Amino acid sequence: MRGRVPGGTTAIVENLSTGDLIGKSTEETGKFEIRIGASSYDRLNLYYFDGLERSQSIVVLVPADGSGEGGAGGAP
Repeated sequence: MRGRVPGGTTAIVENLSTGDLIGKSTEETGKFEIRIGASSYDRLNLYYFDGLERSQSIVVLVPADGSGEGGAGGAP
């Protein structure tokens, strides 16, 4: 996942299906790129920390990959 949050904060991505959680400190630009394992239809929760303050979060649904393998992608 990549995006932009306020500069000098820590972006957090949490896979709500697996419980994996990865954070990355951002530079002044606030740009981030976080690689996190995910399967089709997993929900990823994105938020950031500015010191001790946590932002509101957004949840993104991972689209089906069309391969028919893994996650809830269905049978081929």
